[in-house]
Amino acid sequence: MAVIRELSDSSGRCETTRSHLEQLDCREPERNSELVPPSTGGMTLARRLSHLPLLSAPQALASSASQASQVAVFNTSVAPRIQPALAYEEEFYTAPAPRVSALPPFSRLCFNDPQQCFAAKGTADLARSLAVLRFCGLKPFVANAEWLFNSSKQVLGERLVNGVVKGTFFRQFCAGETSEDIQPTLAFLRRNGVSYCLNFSGEADVDEQAGPCTTDAENCPEELERDAIAQRFLNDLNRANNVDMTGFVAIKVSALGPPNLLEAIAAHLASRGDPCNRGQASADLRSQLQTVLSAEDLRAFERMLGRLHLLAKRCHDKGNMRMMVDAEQSYMQPAIDALVIHLQQHYNRTAPTVFNTYQCYLRDAPMRVWNDLERARKEGWCFGAKTVRGAYMHVERARAQQLGYADPIWPDIDATHHSYNRCVAEVLDRAQGEGAELMVASHNQESVELALEKMHSLHMPRSSGVYFGTLLGMADHLALTLGGAGYRAYKMVPYGPVEASMAYLLRRALENSDMLGGCQKELVMMQTEILRRMKSRVGLSDSGKAVAWNEM
Repeated sequence: MAVIRELSDSSGRCETTRSHLEQLDCREPERNSELVPPSTGGMTLARRLSHLPLLSAPQALASSASQASQVAVFNTSVAPRIQPALAYEEEFYTAPAPRVSALPPFSRLCFNDPQQCFAAKGTADLARSLAVLRFCGLKPFVANAEWLFNSSKQVLGERLVNGVVKGTFFRQFCAGETSEDIQPTLAFLRRNGVSYCLNFSGEADVDEQAGPCTTDAENCPEELERDAIAQRFLNDLNRANNVDMTGFVAIKVSALGPPNLLEAIAAHLASRGDPCNRGQASADLRSQLQTVLSAEDLRAFERMLGRLHLLAKRCHDKGNMRMMVDAEQSYMQPAIDALVIHLQQHYNRTAPTVFNTYQCYLRDAPMRVWNDLERARKEGWCFGAKTVRGAYMHVERARAQQLGYADPIWPDIDATHHSYNRCVAEVLDRAQGEGAELMVASHNQESVELALEKMHSLHMPRSSGVYFGTLLGMADHLALTLGGAGYRAYKMVPYGPVEASMAYLLRRALENSDMLGGCQKELVMMQTEILRRMKSRVGLSDSGKAVAWNEM
């Protein structure tokens, strides 16, 4: 296939995707106990923001680590991610959460002034955003959105419904259907100091009706579609490299390989791995897979790995480019982590070309971040990470209940916020001198302010390798303010056909209904700015105070 042939022609180290796999067995074994974080001696998390190691090493895990003798080239975190260390959870819940402290005025940005935050947005855009986000905050609407969308098409016709959706929800959260459609949105972002990360709106989940893996022949429609998706990612990469700032492209591994194959690999890694992702397993992954996968499944794995190598190598060759690998469901994530670590070992030697994504609503996220930072330091490559809260909560909890394993997600939103802020602070501590880079992907203003405060305390310039990411159509008061102040602000920009994009957005809306319902501050700011503009147009004075409706 064209994509695989291009990989073979462009890589100086290997001629086929099979030879990529053979390179996985080349490392010398070493003691994996070195990847376990040292004890903090009882220090509390209140000191974390300055110098505290992220976690205390649970005694049980440290004991099991001393029994292992090899570290895998592939990251081998367990799936599903369950049973976090009891010592860690006790520390987590008894320690105080970090809070934003008072800083000199020049170091703080104002995210609370509607007129300043939304100066670049037209009134019609603000009104549409206000209406759409209000609807997205209605949980009954979000919970039944996919059914309403499909039922409306049957009653009113696909063309009419797609037209209405395209002018409202699609326009709010997607840049367009084609590369030409998205240009006005990208131009608006650039004018306001905000760069972008293009994200084709397509992904796949495990087929519960299929067997443990999907055995696709090389020229079957599914594999040809995965080649086409890889080409779309390459096109995104080329467009992203046209901007002055560091270019980003986001990819989903499940779009480049069979999801059932990823689940099978993840389950196998879990059976030989450890709960906190120290890398404890045999280094010879391919020989392991030969015992559990068919020959056709191995070839499908090699084709998937070849597509990933092609994209990562293209980013590496361009220099100022980053490839963010999206996190997915926890029952596929160990396989994705393994692939990402492999790519990072190849392409992150001089710069963090490949970023992994950490979903901080998972109980093991802080430990995984710490261990991967240590792995990067020991192996001499640059760490790259995107931190998110998570987008599969309903799926994860339903699956855990169905299959009878422990809930892998923190029990409440405060614990998730705490986990997120710890992960960000730990990476920022390393970002100064070790070449680490971080995408703070958050709509939470306090988390953004904590990251800014941490940068200020470390004397990190605004041009350092710290990026702030928000979704298109949400948290514009954060992105536009950060971009206008010279920070490296990015919008995650989905695009694609209405049908494919809406299916993706409806799933994300369901998973993030709590977040959408919680953006009340942004909604109030939008309403305040719309009212101020209405007053201004009819010639009413504005004292800067809130105006009652009966005064208009």
